Amino acid sequence: MVNEKNADLPILDELGAEFSQLIAAELGEPTRRPEPHTRIPRRRSRGAHRVARRAAIVLSLLCLVGGVALAARFSAGGEHPVNSEPATLGTGAIGWELSGYRNDGRLCFILMAGGEPSAHCEGEPAPTGLRLASVVAEGHRFVFGLAGSRVRAIDVRVADASADGIATRAVAPGSDPAAAGVEPGTRWFVAVLPSADNSPATVIARDRKGARLGKPLLDCSLGLLSPACERQIRSQAADALGS
Repeated sequence: MVNEKNADLPILDELGAEFSQLIAAELGEPTRRPEPHTRIPRRRSRGAHRVARRAAIVLSLLCLVGGVALAARFSAGGEHPVNSEPATLGTGAIGWELSGYRNDGRLCFILMAGGEPSAHCEGEPAPTGLRLASVVAEGHRFVFGLAGSRVRAIDVRVADASADGIATRAVAPGSDPAAAGVEPGTRWFVAVLPSADNSPATVIARDRKGARLGKPLLDCSLGLLSPACERQIRSQAADALGS
């Protein structure tokens, strides 16, 4: 509550008194610490004590503003925007468009196919990792997502269809996706299979020489969970808890 005789809050009086004592100590002036539970006088003499008191207020405000700015920087991931508009990563001849963006600091990717958007938000892909999702539209199965910098191609298997050697493409520095928060060097892909099957798809990541990177992954994003999908989800959860 604001004091009627002094427009400052009591806490600011206390900060001023402590700061004044620090200045007096630095200048070698004698000072006496107030007795416990002694109320700080409301009226203060002009001069050094008034300057010290105002300095204490300014210092407190600087600390507050600095703390807010630091928190905002960490919440934005340092160099990435917290939220951004989708920026196009690539388009296809049959009308699909893949975009990347940030939502509450999370890295997201969205595919527009057959007039329907399919968006997914996950963590950053590891250098040999994949972030997968699928959608069935216009009689096709689209398997799409983001890949780490070492993943140069993927193979996809789903029920009655397959696609091998689907190239991944890198996000360039200074591009619109990079400005939207997709790390330069992150790679993206879209595999289009002539199938409307919505069962889990098996995806294999390969490096520039065609060698397999890690174990095959299952895309279980369409909701049909097989025992293999359940095992993968449990394994990924255990890895996340252990990291």
